[in-house]
Amino acid sequence: AISHRLTTENPFETFEKKYPVGSQVEGEVASKNEYSIFLKIDGLEIDAFLHCNDLSYLTNSEEELAKHKIGDKLKVKVLEVKAAEQKVRVGLRQTQPDPFDWFKDKKVKETITVKIISTDVVSDECDTSDCKITMPNIITPNADGINDIFTVQSSCDQVKIKLSIYNRWGQLMVSNDMVSSSKNQVLAFWDGFVNGIPASAGVYFYTIRYQSRASEQSSVQNGTVQVIR
Repeated sequence: AISHRLTTENPFETFEKKYPVGSQVEGEVASKNEYSIFLKIDGLEIDAFLHCNDLSYLTNSEEELAKHKIGDKLKVKVLEVKAAEQKVRVGLRQTQPDPFDWFKDKKVKETITVKIISTDVVSDECDTSDCKITMPNIITPNADGINDIFTVQSSCDQVKIKLSIYNRWGQLMVSNDMVSSSKNQVLAFWDGFVNGIPASAGVYFYTIRYQSRASEQSSVQNGTVQVIR
């Protein structure tokens, strides 16, 4: 058997040499889905993965994702390269000042002045906008009965919930559907295993789509959960 591809340099190796982790590169939005953007890198046959959580520090990730259209140019920072697996992960917010740096020289119990920019009023009516869901950002699946499972809790009853968990390269690892039967019911969605094998320690992205009985529209919430072993 012969292969022309093997006679040419791996474009991901070329990318890694030209744009090492921490450097910045410009790309064009080639495609997008409900949780990420894929950037076409100029001059290379490479699509870099940009998760919506890496778009901005300050705004809602779904709203920020909606701002970017096919063909838009973005200058991003290289976060991770796996040339052998032909994967590149980049971030837009990492090119911006981190607002949390403001707290670096602050001390616990130190008084600071804040400005209220919005408030949230909880309603008894369970339409999609008023249904609140909560979930952990860390699980420790070591069978000690504490934080072993990624759970989702809804403030409304009869809420349809679909959970999708992805690794940091955007590959679907877990997909699960449930319906809450009562208010504040805790639903166990993920035990930290993938196809019966313990998931590696690290950070995973999740997308939760939920819809209450009182609403025809669904909402989407994205975030991250860290698995600690």
